[in-house]
Amino acid sequence: MEKRFKKIIALFIVVAGSALALPVFSQDIATEKLEPVFGYIMNGQGVTFQVPSGGCTNKLSFAIRQVEGATGANKEIGLFRTTPDECLAYIPMGIPLEFSFTEMGLQAGDLVHIINPLQPSRALPLN
Repeated sequence: MEKRFKKIIALFIVVAGSALALPVFSQDIATEKLEPVFGYIMNGQGVTFQVPSGGCTNKLSFAIRQVEGATGANKEIGLFRTTPDECLAYIPMGIPLEFSFTEMGLQAGDLVHIINPLQPSRALPLN
């Protein structure tokens, strides 16, 4: 019994320790999903994300979130999908969505790190 109890405590410590390493976001994102993107481009005005779409995706389908407690001088930003796209159009390269630095809660000179994972496009190979 004591051996089993020690294993349960050890498991709890591992799980609790892992949870401490996860990023904490500024708002409740329980129903939102960090969106894999085809790519992004940053310029002097903001960021353009290339996102998957079935034809019913627009800027209002997403929210920008900053990671709280990010280390270093960087601001960590994530693009989260708030509304699923259930349409079936074939848009293999997705669509571009532009977000200004102001919309993302950033100021000129902020160092930014985008945390969205990259995914390959769904375009068919040329033969």
